[in-house]
This record gives sequence, C-alpha cells and structure tokens, in this order.
Amino acid sequence: MVERLADGKQLAAKIFTKTIELEEPKQKDGLILEIDILRIVEHPHLIEFHSIYETKTKIIIVQEVLKGGDLFEHLMKFGVYNERKASKLIYNILKAINYIHKKGIVHRDIKPENIIIQNLCFFRKHHCY
Repeated sequence: MVERLADGKQLAAKIFTKTIELEEPKQKDGLILEIDILRIVEHPHLIEFHSIYETKTKIIIVQEVLKGGDLFEHLMKFGVYNERKASKLIYNILKAINYIHKKGIVHRDIKPENIIIQNLCFFRKHHCY
C-alpha cells in the first residue's frame, strides 16, 4: 500500500525485483504484456492503472486498491449468492470481458481467484456509501 502525496489517496504497489522475478524471458515478457494491457484498458469493472516506476533493480506498478479480496474467498466465506447478487456479479464480469475482447485482449485465466472484489459492500445486506 502506498499513499499519493498530492491528495493522500491510498494505492496498491506491485513490486517486481528484476534480478529474481524477471530473470526468465517468459516472466519478463509476461510483465511487459501486463503493463501494456493495464495502460490501454479503462473500464469501471477493471482495475485502474495509475503509473509505473522503474529503478535499476525493481519495477513498480501502481494501481487502485481493491480491499474486498477475491471471489473464491467470498464464495468460501459467504456461500452461495441469491439470484439477484449472482446475476449482478455475472453481468458486471461479462461487461468487463466484452470490453477487453473489443480491445483485442483475451484473459485466458478467468476463475474466481482472479476476480477481485472492490469492497465488501456488494456482499452485505446494507448499502455502503
């Protein structure tokens, strides 16, 4: 977690060590592809990219914070969802998939563990503001 000095906004920082995590060409190519994709997608149901920084030893991707955990965790914790919540969730996922497909991007690994929840409000009985 990092804080943007200009406005105090909390952001997430993914830090990759060049000498350890990116030694293999496949790993480096995968990270470059991820960065390229993050730079071109802008959709309410996809993670928001903010910036990237590079030092001699690290690459740092800064993006929005999603505090809700992944869908798999929620399924294990809360159990099945009623039809209304499940249909809303599927609808939002399909909107995001449609958006990336129109951009020529295919995810190739859509599963509950890779669907990150922005916050817990969706799963509670009350609304969060």
